[in-house]
Amino acid sequence: MAAQVWCERRLRGLVPSDFGEGVRMYSALEAETPKHFEDVWFKLEADGNAEPFASANEIVSQNALVIWASPMEEAQMEALNRLVRAVDDLGQDAPVIFWVPHTVEPEARREIKDLWTIMDNAIRPALEIGLDGVISGEPEGLRLALAIRTKIKESSDLANRLSDAVNERRSRIQQQHFFGECVNSMFWDYLRIRIAPCIPPCDYDLPPGRPDHVGNYSIAEFVGHGSSKNVFRLKPMSSSALASIEQVVKLVDKTRIKEIHDLANLKRTIEVLRLISSLEWRHPNVVRLFEVYHLPSYLCFRMEYGGPENLFLRLQHRQSTGDKRRPLSLAKTISLVTQAVTVLAHLHRGPRVCHRDIKPENFLVSETEEGLRLKLAVFDNAVIQEVEGAINRTPRGTLPFAAPEVLLESEYNPAPADVWSLGVVLLEVMCGIRFLERHLNLQVPAPPTDDKVPRKIKAALEDEGAPCRLLQDHVLSGLQPLLPCIGLMLNGMLCVDVPRRWDAGRALEALERLPEAREALARRQRQM
Repeated sequence: MAAQVWCERRLRGLVPSDFGEGVRMYSALEAETPKHFEDVWFKLEADGNAEPFASANEIVSQNALVIWASPMEEAQMEALNRLVRAVDDLGQDAPVIFWVPHTVEPEARREIKDLWTIMDNAIRPALEIGLDGVISGEPEGLRLALAIRTKIKESSDLANRLSDAVNERRSRIQQQHFFGECVNSMFWDYLRIRIAPCIPPCDYDLPPGRPDHVGNYSIAEFVGHGSSKNVFRLKPMSSSALASIEQVVKLVDKTRIKEIHDLANLKRTIEVLRLISSLEWRHPNVVRLFEVYHLPSYLCFRMEYGGPENLFLRLQHRQSTGDKRRPLSLAKTISLVTQAVTVLAHLHRGPRVCHRDIKPENFLVSETEEGLRLKLAVFDNAVIQEVEGAINRTPRGTLPFAAPEVLLESEYNPAPADVWSLGVVLLEVMCGIRFLERHLNLQVPAPPTDDKVPRKIKAALEDEGAPCRLLQDHVLSGLQPLLPCIGLMLNGMLCVDVPRRWDAGRALEALERLPEAREALARRQRQM
């Protein structure tokens, strides 16, 4: 009865239009519908369902919902929360929801203890589930109407500001996307032709994203080695002359190519790969490039499959224990050394290509019980030395394999630097992986500006005969028969004095002193 009296007093002299258009009121009170409000007043039953609540369309067509409930009545607050939750589930089309706390008339309200604590405990759950605001202080008459209209206006203004902010952000994103498309077109259509015409035009008929096929080949399982986390096996979709050759595809994400020098580096890599894959200069110990594809999101290099593991992993298995141990026989070691020296001599003396990042990880290995095949791969840093003795000024390579002059001098000749790198690789073949790191206690990788590692390597090997002495002291069991030949080679290949350092051809001549190596070389020549 008290709720009825106080409700009628609060609405005395008011009509629905005083609250604005599209305002619907729901009541959880134990009170009858106030006079003049029959069309906008709906009773909340104990189960939380409002009558009528025929459809969501009926709710979303309203500008605001005003719920009357007493914070002192748990059942009324539960009904309020259920309605708030139901309306909030309508999503962005839901109208704003305000709560009108309704207790008793002001004269009696003073006697209610801890009213503010009760209010606080009642409002928290409702705000958490979607209530937009509270008409506090239990105003009456025009003050009540003005308070509700003000809340609706504030909510409308906030919604407009948020909408404007979202639209502005969307506009900026669209502008950025448009600008990005313009830059992408300029980069891959115009600059590609000017700087890297060896890259084919983009096939925009294909969808963006990672492809499932290239040419007549479907992309199969991942076979990445070391840092090559983007290499996949290929399966031919039709018969061809190359279908019998195992092939892979290397995917280059175009978003990683952002600068003009990146495009120039890509051009250099493709030119090197096409040169060493040509009929004139192809070699059984070099992976071949068959085709380059230009897709919306990737550049795809279809290449020869080099083997299931790299040389680092193969040498690691040699040193492992238990089931992972895979010994490497003397014959296979000779074959490995022979193939490595042969391929470097071929690159330097034939197409005049310098790899500039020779290390075990960049040799791919395939092996059977009868033999072992080595293929040099990853020519991302390679250059064509068109003039003998031409110098480079950009350091390339990986410690501890990079030659000291590459990291300590302002310029260097990449051909002797390759020979040094291969010498360190052979040292690991003979003495175990990470030999220099273990023997010299090196911290690799070192910071780019730290020259302590190359200086330490240079100091350890600059004495006459130092490489051979290291080899004699640390050669692995079973490889002693190779000491005279390999020791002589390493003294020449790991000579700190660049003018006195052997070239790859001289290293190959020294290797021929081994009868087993001569036989391996003869077999390689017959294969070529």
